[in-house]
Amino acid sequence: MKQSIQTLRGLACIFLVAYHTIGSAPDRGLMMGDGTVFRHLAESFVYLRMPLFAFVAGLVYTFRSVSPGQHVGGFMLGKARRLLIPLLVVGSCQFIVSGLSKGMDPAQLAEIAWLPIFPYEHFWFLQAAFLLFALIAVLDSFGLLVKRAALVGALVFAAVLAATDIVTTEFFSLRGAIYLLPFFLLGVYFGRFGDPLARPGGVPIAWALVAIGVVVTQAGLLGYMDGPVPREAAIGLLFGAAFCMLIMRTGWTNGGLEFLGKYSYAIYLFHMFGVAGLRMVLPKLGITDPYLMFVIMLAAGLGLPILVEMVAGRFNLTRMLLLGQKPLRPAQEPRPAAAMLQERTDSGVGEKRFAAR
Repeated sequence: MKQSIQTLRGLACIFLVAYHTIGSAPDRGLMMGDGTVFRHLAESFVYLRMPLFAFVAGLVYTFRSVSPGQHVGGFMLGKARRLLIPLLVVGSCQFIVSGLSKGMDPAQLAEIAWLPIFPYEHFWFLQAAFLLFALIAVLDSFGLLVKRAALVGALVFAAVLAATDIVTTEFFSLRGAIYLLPFFLLGVYFGRFGDPLARPGGVPIAWALVAIGVVVTQAGLLGYMDGPVPREAAIGLLFGAAFCMLIMRTGWTNGGLEFLGKYSYAIYLFHMFGVAGLRMVLPKLGITDPYLMFVIMLAAGLGLPILVEMVAGRFNLTRMLLLGQKPLRPAQEPRPAAAMLQERTDSGVGEKRFAAR
């Protein structure tokens, strides 16, 4: 299962970096307007991109989940280190670099004070993930999600809450957390009780939901409906959930995606530095073809964060501030970056000899 999870993480990273390379809006990234192929692809994967991240996060949580009766203080301190410190440090760096490049004045730059409170760019997921871990950890400490029926009930309630979209506050990305909660719980279910599609008729139903999801969402994006289908709509949630379950149950592994998956957190944090940096540099080098720019920027968005982790991971201060990682153990001497890369590559290749499930 480990290889499959890393593969899915790698796939989710490509979805994410490709999205921000194209641009989250027509006036951002490669500035692809409505009606272009790139813009259509970017909007098509909105129903799968973050649900896949949340599903994998919930699945991984079950490997070291909080036990009934366990105090959650230590667990949450670990999550605060892992999620909130990089949110403040890396998020602040991106805010300042982006602001200076756009010519913001000091008053506008002072808005950085809102960074820990409201969502900023893709860092909203770190706030949302912290809320999700906190909620599920507390419920687990009281033993409320131990039984299958209880977890199914929580999942259904979360799906209804997300679909109704009655919580509109953006404080600490609460709205985003509610949207991702069903997918996180689905990952928890998968990790604790196995594949929910293993029951008779499960797989055909899931494929039917994916097919319906593709048709309906594409109809919305192509103008055959009043507008794009909201990601919180029932069909959007079912589409994303069915996709996550189907792709996870295959046990699919891919060496290249596994490699990316091992650096997925660094890629999430730092990909915009590579993407945005090259977006400004490439035209000055005479490279203006959008397809070539897309390939180069995508590669930079994936590659630069890997280099950052390989270097920052060797020093305790940068490990904590930039990656949210624990300090190195006294006997754990840093190794050259090239050796770390070779070891991870060899490990990824060797793991392929074993079954994913």
